[in-house]
Amino acid sequence: SKVSAHKRVSSIHVIGDDEKARELCVAAVRDASKGSVEATHAHGDVEQPPLARGDDYDAVLFPLVLHWCNRPDNALSAAREALQPDGLMLAAVLGGNTLASLRRACVLAELERRGGL
Repeated sequence: SKVSAHKRVSSIHVIGDDEKARELCVAAVRDASKGSVEATHAHGDVEQPPLARGDDYDAVLFPLVLHWCNRPDNALSAAREALQPDGLMLAAVLGGNTLASLRRACVLAELERRGGL
């Protein structure tokens, strides 16, 4: 039998307060799955998202929120428990030297503006 490389996604849960990021995630999933997707989202505590064991989501998405967590393992565990056995957990995070570059830019701007920190 042929195994499909593409699973149809019908239910996703998006964690985070950024409405634009949520909209982009949902649109991307709808486009990729070529169909209707039931999307729910949660505001508030990223570290303890309102997900329950056996929620049976096809996908749980974390768009640019895990970097705010002190304990991302709690959020990831909750996502794993709410997913179907073959579900997808997807996170977009700031990576590499992103924050170091931002910090340097802020320090240079402050030095330029005020002559010191």
